[in-house]
Amino acid sequence: MRNSLVCLTFANIFQKRMKMRILLLLCFSFFSLTLAQAQCNNLFFSEYLEGASNNKAVEIYNPSAATVNLTNYVIYRYNNGSLTPTDSLFPQGTLAAGAVWVAGNPSAVVGITGVSDTLHTITFFNGDDAMTLFQRVPRVQLDAIGLVGNDPGVNWPVGTGATAEFTLVRMVGVQQGNNNWAVGATEWDVYPQNTTSFLGFSFNDFLHPAGRTGDHICKLCKHFFRSCSIRYGDGQHLQCQRIDCHLRGRGAQRWRHLRNRRWRGLYLRSDHTDMACQR
Repeated sequence: MRNSLVCLTFANIFQKRMKMRILLLLCFSFFSLTLAQAQCNNLFFSEYLEGASNNKAVEIYNPSAATVNLTNYVIYRYNNGSLTPTDSLFPQGTLAAGAVWVAGNPSAVVGITGVSDTLHTITFFNGDDAMTLFQRVPRVQLDAIGLVGNDPGVNWPVGTGATAEFTLVRMVGVQQGNNNWAVGATEWDVYPQNTTSFLGFSFNDFLHPAGRTGDHICKLCKHFFRSCSIRYGDGQHLQCQRIDCHLRGRGAQRWRHLRNRRWRGLYLRSDHTDMACQR
């Protein structure tokens, strides 16, 4: 009888432990799913400019289909390998779907200050200072530039450039942030130091190009697309129908994305790998 009771006791303990493990696993899975959903279609860094002297800026992009309240987000800077933030920026206002928001250095050139939504000390980075973007409620890290807690000495390599003395623009097709810097460092297009052509502009600027110079629209277009030509215009100011762009791959995916942004006159080529868009 004693042996039977011992076996029964062990069986009960084993059963309870298994139930506890299953419960913990379910809780962990739910928590992981919540984090993934919070990061997907949420804000992320779309441009990082570390130029000469004080020419510095950082840009965030809203890839979702809804306007977001910026007061629920915060940007941190971590100087010289610090594990705790050295500076923080709490954006204000709202950010429309498909739009960008720029923080520029107060002493930067007009090409930066003129398109900045705020001028702030968060841009006092030197290429070896990590940056993170957080959602505040629920608190989730959404994106990172560099590696928090690590001092690379001068900078972190990014493609053919680095986080110092280059302009980094998030690649077409990237639609969410990445907290794994080993992967995140591969998600940027690299441009020469002090390049400001893309700062403060997003797909919404293709939707409303009036007043933009033809050359500027083409520069934007060449980042997002394979090629660009200006039709029928004087090359100085554009009307909506005067842009003709060809996609840099992922035709069907980008076509749907732009369709959702209410482009008119879009058509997808028969091979579904290229697209032309005319406004």
